[in-house]
Amino acid sequence: MVTYDENPRILNLPEDQVLETEPGQPFAVVSWTEPTTSDNSMDQIDLTSTRNSGDMFHIGSTVVTYTARDAYDNDESASFLIKVIDMEKPVFNYFPSNIKHQLLGETYTDIFWDEPSVTDNSGDVSLVSSHHSGDWFAIGRTIVDYKAFDSSGNTATKVFSVIITDDDYPVIHNVSNVTVNTDVGKSYAIVIWTEPTATDNYGVPTLTSTHKPGDRFNIGYTEVEYTANDISGHNVTASVWIEVQGLLLLTVFIIAFLMKTQ
Repeated sequence: MVTYDENPRILNLPEDQVLETEPGQPFAVVSWTEPTTSDNSMDQIDLTSTRNSGDMFHIGSTVVTYTARDAYDNDESASFLIKVIDMEKPVFNYFPSNIKHQLLGETYTDIFWDEPSVTDNSGDVSLVSSHHSGDWFAIGRTIVDYKAFDSSGNTATKVFSVIITDDDYPVIHNVSNVTVNTDVGKSYAIVIWTEPTATDNYGVPTLTSTHKPGDRFNIGYTEVEYTANDISGHNVTASVWIEVQGLLLLTVFIIAFLMKTQ
């Protein structure tokens, strides 16, 4: 009596495959050459598989198993691996342009924009950002960074700028003219005065002048010009007038007048 208790053999099993997704798709269409079989019974072998050549395989790993079964119910299985990887970066379909805003009397403001829209071939994409619509922004340039990433670790980054400009000018305070007499026996005066101050809506402005307290001023009028500059490049000027009266000449004139009237 002849018995057939040997399992069929699966020959020429495809090797493992690693493929990238089709462009813009979350899958790859994978083809391979079907394995062959042999069996000692020489009868028909029934070969089945969990997946077929030409099928679509989604991102990830899939085990394809072939099973050969002969007429005597002997069977043998063998498997290979299909790995589909996603190398496509997410795509920004809409992204905000740079935003410019002028401030008057303030140092910061809230800025709003429409959120970017982003898609990915995998259908699974997340979006993170360094700032959010409605955040407060100070004077100057701030870079807003958006990063989109998918479940395979592919990332795409885009940025735009929020530019807040200062439209305020500095203000010079406590500007007062000065009147003095010449120093005794001199045709000039060493003049001391309280200097003006300057303020600005953003930072402390620099204040420069053409003369300083303690300088020497001749008889007559001298303009002392003060200039305040802020960090945004705005500047204003104000003048302090120094009047030096000739005390010596005035005294001589008075004495001469009195002697003449006696």
